[in-house]
Amino acid sequence: MNQETALLKKTADTFQHWMEKDVAVQMSTLLEGTPLGYERFVSVTMNAFRDSPGLLQCTPASLKVSIVQAVTLGLEINSPMQHAAIVPFRKGQKSIATLIPMYQGYIYLALASGKYRGINARVVHEKDEFEVFYGTENRIHHVPFYKEHPGKLVAAYAFYETTDGYKDFVFLRADQVEAIRDNQLSKISDQWKKEQSPWFAWEEPMWRKTAVRDLAKFMLKTPRVALALELDNRIDQGKDTSTAIDTKGFNILPDADGGEPEAAFEKPQPEAPGKPAPGNAPPGDGDIVEMLKAAGVTPSQFDQYAQKHDFPAENTPPRHLALIAEHHKNGTLKDWIATETRKVFGV
Repeated sequence: MNQETALLKKTADTFQHWMEKDVAVQMSTLLEGTPLGYERFVSVTMNAFRDSPGLLQCTPASLKVSIVQAVTLGLEINSPMQHAAIVPFRKGQKSIATLIPMYQGYIYLALASGKYRGINARVVHEKDEFEVFYGTENRIHHVPFYKEHPGKLVAAYAFYETTDGYKDFVFLRADQVEAIRDNQLSKISDQWKKEQSPWFAWEEPMWRKTAVRDLAKFMLKTPRVALALELDNRIDQGKDTSTAIDTKGFNILPDADGGEPEAAFEKPQPEAPGKPAPGNAPPGDGDIVEMLKAAGVTPSQFDQYAQKHDFPAENTPPRHLALIAEHHKNGTLKDWIATETRKVFGV
């Protein structure tokens, strides 16, 4: 293993430690009730690091912010689901991680609200059979040309149907999409190189996304869709995206100028060799036993909790250690364990 590979692995391990121990409670809370879930998010994110090691060369703070933004939105990053992508943009000598919601992410968020039966977006090529009808009955007729290359892109459209049967769509001509593209590129020209823009890397998905964002103006807003739109608007304008979504409480330290990739993750040093600094040591299984006893949680109740979350009660994973410690600190441990077991066992 060469020095660069070893450094990237060390950085990946540091991020994994941050997600599984430092901010496990916060991330779990934000992802509670979402189809994504905490465990899958961590797994997908670590896979993204392995598949795209260049992400680990971004400044630590910007990568942390992007991860928190994805957690807040409830979107997978750099995965086959194509919900969102963390893209490194050059800013001077630094690589800045930037979360970019994809059109599939917007569709996923809208459908997750339970207000829509279906949402989609498509592009139109010059050889396709395509007509738009407005009037007492609005509709689109689109037959893709499939015998050979269908030609250049000429339009994009997006449509939805609500759970009560209402339907609507938006249609954008090529000149409208290109005007939006050119406006976005003009705003970022001084900050990011244009060749790094997703307009060049993912042309068709960006056309679809443009249609979906236009459609969102006429849709019922949800908090997460509104946050995704705000993030995209800042990207369009070349503005700082780090404050688009609240990241307080996630232990994100400013990047150290000229520091190594892991510099922003430095922890307070131990008071003496072999003795952890106060408050820094994560709880162990022995500590958890004492916490459960103090809260009046019986061994059988904790066995049920462990069974629900698919881990052996005698070997509690770090994420659950952190959750238990947090509820012990807040005086809510017994009630929380009881609620968790009732969800599955009805006891």
